[in-house]
Amino acid sequence: MKLWKISQKKTTGHDSAYDSEIVVAAESMYDAIWTYPGAHVEFEKDGKVSTYSPWCDVEFVTAEYLGEARKDMKSGVIVISFRTFLQES
Repeated sequence: MKLWKISQKKTTGHDSAYDSEIVVAAESMYDAIWTYPGAHVEFEKDGKVSTYSPWCDVEFVTAEYLGEARKDMKSGVIVISFRTFLQES
């Protein structure tokens, strides 16, 4: 198992988004890029519910090899940072 830093610059302009790189454990760069860090976000605006993802399509993700993980480590997200801006009503 290897450690990878994945990042993207596609969805940074939203009110809620991942605000820095994400560290994941994965066997390969391909697996790291395909590691999805979270869920879709639903919000209501003008009486309509919309959904968007604070992440992006895999074509916009880059991965950088960081090093070897512990032998007992499972694949998945290790470190993540998410920001959200709440409006006061």
